[in-house]
Amino acid sequence: MSAKSTAFGIEGNGIETTARILQESGILTPTYYWAKKGIRKGGKKTQDNPYKWCKTTITKILTLQEYTGVLINFKTYSKSFKDKRRRENPEENQKVFENHHEPIIDRSTWETVQKIRAGTKCRQPKNSEKNMFAGLLYCADCGHKLHYNINHPNSAIEYFNCSNYRGNRGTCNETHYVRADSLEQVVLLELNRMVSYLQENEEEFAELLARKTSQDYEREKRFRQQKLAELNARYSEVDMLLSAPTRTM
Repeated sequence: MSAKSTAFGIEGNGIETTARILQESGILTPTYYWAKKGIRKGGKKTQDNPYKWCKTTITKILTLQEYTGVLINFKTYSKSFKDKRRRENPEENQKVFENHHEPIIDRSTWETVQKIRAGTKCRQPKNSEKNMFAGLLYCADCGHKLHYNINHPNSAIEYFNCSNYRGNRGTCNETHYVRADSLEQVVLLELNRMVSYLQENEEEFAELLARKTSQDYEREKRFRQQKLAELNARYSEVDMLLSAPTRTM
C-alpha cells in the first residue's frame, strides 16, 4: 500500500489524483484495513466509504521515514503526566535508529518523493484570512460541510462548494457552488431587513427576546437538574459499595 502511494508520488500525480486512483482500485483505507485484520486502532472513522482515501492520510504515508527502515522515537511529548495532550517534538530532540527493520522502499526513492512534493506544494496566499463563513455552511442535500476555496489563479474569487460532491469522490450529485461575496450580500440584506423590523416593532421584538431567554433558561435548568440527579445516584451507588462489608476468604 505505502509503496504504491510512493510510486504515485514519483510519477508526479497529485494527492487528489492519488486518492482517486486508490479509491477506484478498491484499496482499503488504513482504518478499514486494520479493522478487516481484526486490529483495533484509536481514533474515529471520518469516512463511511472504506475505499475513500483522505488526502491527509496519503500525505502522511508519503512523508513517513519509517518505510525506509528507520525507527524514530520521541516524535511527541507531554508537558507533564497531568497533561494528556501530545505535542510535536523538534527533530533535534528525536532519536533515529537506522536499519532498524526491513525497508518497504529505498531511501533514494523516498527522498525523490520529498523533493517532488516540496516543488509542487500549494501554499496559502500571504496575508490571507479565513472567511467568516468557513465551517458554518452545510449542504442542503447530503448534510456535509461546504468547503471554503480560493480560485487559482484569480485569488480574488472566494467560494464554497460541497465537500461530498461526486466530482470530488463523494456521493452528492450537486456541487452547491456559491461565491463568498454573493453570500455576504445575502446576509447583509437579511441583517438590514432585521434592523428595519426591530425599528418598526421594537416592543414586539423585546417580548420575543424575553420569551426566548426564559425558554433557554428553563431548558438549561432542566438539563442541570438531570445531571445533578445522575451524579447523586452515582454518589449513592459508590457510597453503598464502599460501605459494604468486605468478605474474607
